[in-house]
Amino acid sequence: MNPSPPTGASWKLTWLLIAAAAVLIGAINNGEELPMEGHEILVARTAEEMLQRNDWITPYIDGRPRLQKPPVSYWLAMIADRMGDGDGRIGAWEARWPSIVGGAAMVILTMVLGVILFDRWVALIGALLVLSSRGYINYTHRARPEMLYAAFCVAGVIFFASAARRILRRQSVGPALPWYGWLMMGLAVLTKGPLLPLMIAVGWGLGLWRIGRGRMVLKTLRPLSGMLILLAVALWWFALVWWRVKNSEAVWQDDLGAKFVMRPGELLRLLEPFYLYRPAELFLPWVVMYPLLIAAPWLVRKRQRSSVALLWWPMVVTMLLLSLAIGRRSYYMLPLMGPMGLLMAAGTLAVGRALIGTRHERTWRIVWIMHAVVLAAVIIAMRFAAPAMQAPPLWTICLVVAVAIAVIVYRQRGPQQLLAVTAVSAMVFSFAMLFNGTAWGRSRYDQANFARTVAATVPRDQMLAVWSKQPWYTELYHARRPIELRQDVEQLVADVQREGQVWLLMKVDRRRQLKLPAGIAVKLILRESDEDDSPLLVLLSASGPDAKQRLE
Repeated sequence: MNPSPPTGASWKLTWLLIAAAAVLIGAINNGEELPMEGHEILVARTAEEMLQRNDWITPYIDGRPRLQKPPVSYWLAMIADRMGDGDGRIGAWEARWPSIVGGAAMVILTMVLGVILFDRWVALIGALLVLSSRGYINYTHRARPEMLYAAFCVAGVIFFASAARRILRRQSVGPALPWYGWLMMGLAVLTKGPLLPLMIAVGWGLGLWRIGRGRMVLKTLRPLSGMLILLAVALWWFALVWWRVKNSEAVWQDDLGAKFVMRPGELLRLLEPFYLYRPAELFLPWVVMYPLLIAAPWLVRKRQRSSVALLWWPMVVTMLLLSLAIGRRSYYMLPLMGPMGLLMAAGTLAVGRALIGTRHERTWRIVWIMHAVVLAAVIIAMRFAAPAMQAPPLWTICLVVAVAIAVIVYRQRGPQQLLAVTAVSAMVFSFAMLFNGTAWGRSRYDQANFARTVAATVPRDQMLAVWSKQPWYTELYHARRPIELRQDVEQLVADVQREGQVWLLMKVDRRRQLKLPAGIAVKLILRESDEDDSPLLVLLSASGPDAKQRLE
């Protein structure tokens, strides 16, 4: 039984509901109550310093150029500040709103791409899989360029796919569609760099060649004029920075070389299929469907194999090329998350359609009932792990919803409704995780609280320093006061002798005894919570003009 997909008014309502859910999931628990961490703070502090300098071209942090990332994320955070309170301080909302908008756009664009290449069922379920995944929840709640990067890349693929569809239907196609695709890829380059857009374009061309449409490569990609458009969109910024910042090209070469230059002892890592299995974590709780993503070209109907190939080969090419990199991160695959969701939907629907009405139908239903049961078990575990879940009705409602979904799954005849209902169930659990904060690790809260406690403890007229090789950007951001960087013990002793009292931040290994810099006599004032295995952060007070002699 293959029910008809939503049409007319119901299809329009579906679009609205998906868009609303995408924005809502990105916005829940995404304000100041969720402290920023690590890379997020680099974005916020860089945008703040660009505002202070009134410089919209060269990113700076602590007075030094920060050229590792292009400026779109900084620009959008700066625009949010100018349109808001204009205080020059980039808060969580101002830094993260591009991720929320980029994530929602990526989900909608995934549906558009699914309609172009497949059908409405694949488009709808693919968007639901992306929307209810760990990768979407995680990176819409981070002030990083990944979601914008993904949205621009999917938008570029949409224009390439539109050109290909017109050609296959024997309709005339001019250069406009491919050029719009390269415009989107140029914006992606200006957001995070050229690697993924170029890999995706190469994979798209290879996909056309593999399905016997090699002659369409030039018409759907227009590579020569398209590259000129990409360069026109992005190259001007790199050229201006190269002209303004000395040795900027060396920074970019080192950054690229650090990713792809392997030492002889690391060559065996090429044999590890990291990007074959690790991106599955982005699609939690849908890992049961992840193998069908890889096997999609052999599972789908013949009339859909060309569409699958056009998304499968960019994914494979990107996985292979990223495997040559030293720094391996599963989130590098986020620009392909939308196409991967569509491949998962197409592969799973193909299996479902083949099993429904056969003697294996019961097995198919049991798999998805067990999936709902596992999600319910996760909610029950959260009820004991998270205080916010211990009181009804939240965890109780989630459990009831899981049971209801299991019943609906058992009664549904069509694989489309079955998967759609299951995807909606995952969104219920996503909302639960977002409301109680269990989607995030405790470390970001502890680090922010520690920095604020330090700011409240140390008088602003006394010196606060950090003993480290690099500035502590997280503490600098949350403490909102100067923190001097110290690496030389003689300089630190001179600070103590000059100031009379210096407050010192340090990071120590929990498994070892605290070792202080030689020549410094100190007293432990406070420390960060030490209930996990992360390094211990401590605040020490070093005082007295003869600190070095007292230690001896």
